[in-house]
Amino acid sequence: MQTLKIFQDIPNEDKLLIMSQELGIPLFYGKIGTQLIHENIPAPIKWKKLDSFIRNFYNQMMVSMAFKNLQAGTFGDGSFNQRSYPGGTTYQSNSYSNSNAETGGYMVIGTGTNAVAMNDYAMQTLIVDGTGANKMVYGTMEAFSKVYSALLWTITIACSFSNQSGSSITVNEAGIYHNLKDLQTSSVNVLFLRDLVTQAVPNNDLLRIVYQLMYTMPF
Repeated sequence: MQTLKIFQDIPNEDKLLIMSQELGIPLFYGKIGTQLIHENIPAPIKWKKLDSFIRNFYNQMMVSMAFKNLQAGTFGDGSFNQRSYPGGTTYQSNSYSNSNAETGGYMVIGTGTNAVAMNDYAMQTLIVDGTGANKMVYGTMEAFSKVYSALLWTITIACSFSNQSGSSITVNEAGIYHNLKDLQTSSVNVLFLRDLVTQAVPNNDLLRIVYQLMYTMPF
């Protein structure tokens, strides 16, 4: 029991390193933060652990790790394919990044409150880019921050969204798409991360969403 108590008191990043080294495997950990910016004054970031990852992400990992093409079939449990957006078409061939990872990905936000599910492939209720009612202006993705220290990679991905709709909007979900290209067809957008957040954004304020992904090396 004392060992368990000591382990509980260790920061999550250190727990991952210990587990990774003991098991001899890499491990993932992530968190998402929301930061309200009012009159150019940023509030402290509110962090929570990720609800992701989702099936599209895991199957993309297997493409790289197993050197195996994605397979045709119904998307879901036991499948080895991806579901793209829009339209929810089953992505049936080998996939690769259609552009540099740091320019091919983009962040989105929405108002949906449904729990994150393994088979999610889109925002429940996407907030459209713009200045009209129920819209928010999408900013440019910030430059990725990649830091390696003592067997731990930390990757930070962030983007800001401006509310110029004329009224307050509550953002309840965020996610990251990546633009992939099938070996035989045109590029498609595939959702890798979807997470629930809760942040009211008054008119004329900014909301900054921050993803922080940690990846341990076993040795």
